[in-house]
Amino acid sequence: MCVITAENECTYNDPQAIEYMGKKQTNAENMTCINWSAQRAYRSSDFPDADLSLAENFCRNPVPVKSNAWCYTSQDAARKWGSCVLRQCGKHIL
Repeated sequence: MCVITAENECTYNDPQAIEYMGKKQTNAENMTCINWSAQRAYRSSDFPDADLSLAENFCRNPVPVKSNAWCYTSQDAARKWGSCVLRQCGKHIL
């Protein structure tokens, strides 16, 4: 179960942000993420949203997962993507 806080910048019990579906849209360098539909490497089924249009330009960790949430920031190969900073909000009892 994915739990999102009001600030949408942290996750519970999900250190890799695999199920993160918040609305953070800047990477660690404060660069704005671009829309996931602008790329061709991932399909809708690779996202917790199960739809590229719902993933919009938000930080995600699509399958196959990396160590944390990230996003594309440009189509330029030199600055193509960046990690997103999401806090771990402690434990949430489901």
